[in-house]
Amino acid sequence: MENHVNPFRLTKELILEVMQEVSRKLEFLKIQLIEEYEITLSNKNLSEIVSKIMEKSASDILTARLGYEVKCAKSDIDSDLCFIKI
Repeated sequence: MENHVNPFRLTKELILEVMQEVSRKLEFLKIQLIEEYEITLSNKNLSEIVSKIMEKSASDILTARLGYEVKCAKSDIDSDLCFIKI
């Protein structure tokens, strides 16, 4: 029996996959950009970057694994993720 936690078929394993991808991308950003070019970013800028990386990674992985589209927000007033389950 699959361990579904909600009607969108999200599982702990799926969320861990998203977070592993986010971690990989953040590590790349840190090493290849921030440290390489000695860039200093404000907490606000870092928060926005992390947020966008999380949204995009989640959207891509969830769309691929769930079999229906999961969209990122288009503006600040939109939900971070929109599950388009038909």
